[in-house]
Amino acid sequence: MGDYYGSGPGWPLPLLAPFSSWPVLNPHAWEFNGWQSQLVLGVAALATCLIARACERTPLEAVFPGMDRMFSDLAVLGFSHRCSSRDCGRTALYRCHLCRVASCGGHLQFLGWGRVACTGCTERDRLPEAPSE
Repeated sequence: MGDYYGSGPGWPLPLLAPFSSWPVLNPHAWEFNGWQSQLVLGVAALATCLIARACERTPLEAVFPGMDRMFSDLAVLGFSHRCSSRDCGRTALYRCHLCRVASCGGHLQFLGWGRVACTGCTERDRLPEAPSE
C-alpha cells in the first residue's frame, strides 16, 4: 500500500517485474515526501517502540540479536531503574548479557556485537572465548 500510494504522482510501479514490464500508475498517489508518508513513518516508528517495550523485541532481532537485546532493554528499563552496583545510584540503561542484572554504563564491559557484561558478574565462566584475529 505504501508503495502504491506513496511512490509519488507520475511514478509507474513495475509490480510484475521481472516477468512483465507492464507498469501500474496510480492517479491518486501522494507526493513521495508528503505528510501522508511522514505520518506512515511516524506510526510505524511508534508501533516499533511500543512493541519493543511490551514484547522486549525489535526488528533487529533476526539480524543482530545482541543489539536487539540492548535496544529492547533500554526501552524496558526506560530510564527509571537504578544501577544494581552498590552505592552507585546512576540510571541503569543496560542489562548484563549473562546474568540480566540492570547496570549503568560505568559498571559494564562491552563484549562486542551488542553484548555487555556487568563488572561483578557471577556468570563469567559461561562467557565464550573471544575469537582470535
